[in-house]
Amino acid sequence: MAPGRVGSPQQGAELPQHAVGRGFTRVVIAIVLGAGALTALLWGVGSVDAGAFRSWAIGAGLAASGVVAWEGVVAGTRSGRPGVLAWVAFPATSLLTLAAVPFLVLGIAPELRGWFFRVEARWRENTRTVEVAFPHPVQPGTLNLKVGELKLTPLEASQRPGAVRWHDRRMLEIDMKAFQRDGAAAQRPDALEINTNQDAPFLRYDGGDAVPTQRVRVE
Repeated sequence: MAPGRVGSPQQGAELPQHAVGRGFTRVVIAIVLGAGALTALLWGVGSVDAGAFRSWAIGAGLAASGVVAWEGVVAGTRSGRPGVLAWVAFPATSLLTLAAVPFLVLGIAPELRGWFFRVEARWRENTRTVEVAFPHPVQPGTLNLKVGELKLTPLEASQRPGAVRWHDRRMLEIDMKAFQRDGAAAQRPDALEINTNQDAPFLRYDGGDAVPTQRVRVE
């Protein structure tokens, strides 16, 4: 076996000795702390809301788990006898660290939540309804949508009881027939817009974060 390499006792595989050190730990900690400081700065100037800290905390937790797994690799390698645990920890480190990245980014740029956690909209031909699926539960009583040319607010929905129905606060069903005039047939809208009406209360998730403003294609 070549100097500076440690082999697996079961498969003869090798880990590069120079790759197994604490430099990785220091880099990850620096990135997490830097992202946290930037999130706090942006929150202080009003660019992000409190939900950004939740995203950062999730990312920090995943990164910390990755660091713990990496330290297991370091300890096993320095002992000269990396066991099965060290070889399992090596890929776990990569997965956990990569999983942390989106959450750390969302702490700095929360407007990207709409890209990571997308709202989906579907047209049901048999019922002439639009179903809107949200990735998280939505606070009751809020409504700020534009479905095709139709603007939907709590007031508009209250004038047509039953036309807008929530299912377990993640699924919204809109009966387009109820909003047609002169008996015209309900047509499939091309897209819907979320939180674009500045005169209506924003749709918000249970944690208080506003659903990101976005345009969603109706499939």
